[in-house]
Amino acid sequence: MRVAHSTVARRLDAAPPLARAAALSGLDGNLPFLSVIEEHEELPEIQWIHGLFPRRCPALRLSTTLALRAAAMAGMGIAALPRYVGLGAPGLNEIMPPSPAPLESLFLVTHREQCGLARLRVLIDDLPQVVAADQALFGGNA
Repeated sequence: MRVAHSTVARRLDAAPPLARAAALSGLDGNLPFLSVIEEHEELPEIQWIHGLFPRRCPALRLSTTLALRAAAMAGMGIAALPRYVGLGAPGLNEIMPPSPAPLESLFLVTHREQCGLARLRVLIDDLPQVVAADQALFGGNA
């Protein structure tokens, strides 16, 4: 189920040396970037990062957001991470992109029969307000 109409922003993150290189030369240089496995390349945020590095292949393809973050922290390349994943991550610096990242919808996935559980209902009901209240962390809209 979609969490109300909440969206989450993405940002570009890299280890400090790559972030400094991007600040000096922009993304036009020969800087490595990270992407996801081919099965997810149709996602708007993945098409966006590939568009920032045209005619180049990613240095590494990974299957999860946390793996992308770990690879970026290790200096393996620039990653497009959800704002709440990159913000405050030790060893990552934000890179200002030449074009804004697309916003992505926030979904909460659960079994249909669990939607009536009180503890889950609290999360379903309160999550849109949490996202709206902390735009510094999520960066999208509520």
